[in-house]
Amino acid sequence: MDQVRIDFADVLASSVGAERGLAEPELQSAAQAARAALEDVQARRDRDQGFLDLPRRVEEHAQIQDYAASVQGRFRAVVVLGSNTGLQGVRALQTALNSPYQDLALRAGLPQLFVLDDVDPDVVGEFLDVFDASECLFDVVSKAGDTPAALAPFLIVREKLVERLGAEGHKDHVVITTGMSGALREIARRESYVAFDVPEACGERKSSLSSVGLVPAALAGVDVMGIVAGAAAMNEVCASLDAATNPAVVFAAVHRALSAKRDDPIAVTSAFGHRLRDLADWSAQLFAAAHGPRRALVAAVRHDEIARRLEGLENVWFTTLAVERADHKVEIPSAWNDLEATGFLAQKTLNELFAAERDGLRDAFVEAQRPNLTVTFPSVTAHTIGQFVQLAQIAVAVLEQLGGVRADGDMRLDAASSAAFARLGRPGHEDRRRAIDLRAPRTPRIV
Repeated sequence: MDQVRIDFADVLASSVGAERGLAEPELQSAAQAARAALEDVQARRDRDQGFLDLPRRVEEHAQIQDYAASVQGRFRAVVVLGSNTGLQGVRALQTALNSPYQDLALRAGLPQLFVLDDVDPDVVGEFLDVFDASECLFDVVSKAGDTPAALAPFLIVREKLVERLGAEGHKDHVVITTGMSGALREIARRESYVAFDVPEACGERKSSLSSVGLVPAALAGVDVMGIVAGAAAMNEVCASLDAATNPAVVFAAVHRALSAKRDDPIAVTSAFGHRLRDLADWSAQLFAAAHGPRRALVAAVRHDEIARRLEGLENVWFTTLAVERADHKVEIPSAWNDLEATGFLAQKTLNELFAAERDGLRDAFVEAQRPNLTVTFPSVTAHTIGQFVQLAQIAVAVLEQLGGVRADGDMRLDAASSAAFARLGRPGHEDRRRAIDLRAPRTPRIV
């Protein structure tokens, strides 16, 4: 079976120079620390690293497949509601494994997939203007079970459903994905909604291979069993404690060593392959919070925008997600061979052109002495996507361990959310509301 590969030759000083690149001893030292951290991560799989065991939840995977089969062909759209940070993985799985033109030419019986992870009234309002809620299936996602970004839109669409379908008839249009406690779990119990569990030991950022990601993926026709098989295979590869051959250890070590080499480092992730663009966004988000006190700025950028990033930025380094074999071979016809711009393309394919641009980007990185790492997918399949998702999650768990970052299953409510709850009068936030009210009145300065 094909395996995702990491090529880190061009992060080394021997390739990009001693000023920006890593000396072999630097990388080896970081890899040894990462290897030790991986042991700690693996020892905590029953506490806050439950994502490691998600590929083994065979019974749940069967339930997800059975549920998806039972509703196939019944809905125009599947709509995911919530703000779980794993929801970016929902988009990544679907766009990687379905056609880029899925929504224009749906396969028989498959719905469109939308992720409404924003309480912007125009986002929700426009959706309701375009879609009849009674033609949709709504997947309400909140591990804690009390997320306003899940509950508020759900209350809105539920009212629409009840108006059209009745108190009982609407229930087939709702599925709940949540933890074992909280308001959503209680709502699912009271209304007898179909419900899937988010394991307590699985943090939100690493929940894409739980029901959070797999339920909507299955509903959209994605091969979820291939995904979990790929993740399980990567678990086996990353079980090795050999720092030199473990891809998660190397991935984490490169991040750690390059982010420590200079102040305020910028780590840019790009996808050289349309199907991997959302996966690059998901990966960048996943790594962004894993650097601890010495955080790198981690961003996802389109590959055709990267050239401008080479100018004037001293601390930037790159990760490229690349595809070795495309699903299609497209030949370039010969025409106007006497013109330089078209003549050199004669007898070539888009595959050759795309590969040359990919390798040319790496050449440009090296010439500009910018460290760069390439993650190569032999081809984009459910198996390789599952491999990469688990690889990235393990590497991030190692980085969190190295940096003393709180496991994301135990993240505290952020200051902005707390202030929003206080302003809305949510019980338990009275002290914060009093503090806000005691501040000096804010005087707008408008020009």
